[in-house]
Amino acid sequence: MLFWGAPYEHFQFDLTITCRILGRSEFNLFIEWWESDVFFSIYGAMNGDEPWSNGYAPYAVITHDCNKYGRPTELEWKLLNRCSVGQKFCHYRIIYDITDKSGSHYINADGFRQGQYIPFPDFKPEIPQITFRFPKEDY
Repeated sequence: MLFWGAPYEHFQFDLTITCRILGRSEFNLFIEWWESDVFFSIYGAMNGDEPWSNGYAPYAVITHDCNKYGRPTELEWKLLNRCSVGQKFCHYRIIYDITDKSGSHYINADGFRQGQYIPFPDFKPEIPQITFRFPKEDY
């Protein structure tokens, strides 16, 4: 049961990810974004959260090969910045070095905004970085 009847919430993740393995100019990366809940699981767009929620708790499941042997490894980010339900837009800025990182990590976003969309001035889309925006609607 959802306790909020608002329009769908929109999430944007502006990422700068680095790999500092000597001699490697490229690495493979796959990211899935999820939202952690206590009482239920839902796939697709969301327009609320479970009762007594203190906000959305996004987390990322990442597979990458930025390690000494170039083998796929799993990394999980659990974001400590919770986005309040009903904000319409949740915007995260994350700068992270994934070199030899694996396992589960609690992280704070380097930048976090909710409500109206305001770009992060240090994020330059023309430089190879990664942006995830859900759903894929423009504002």
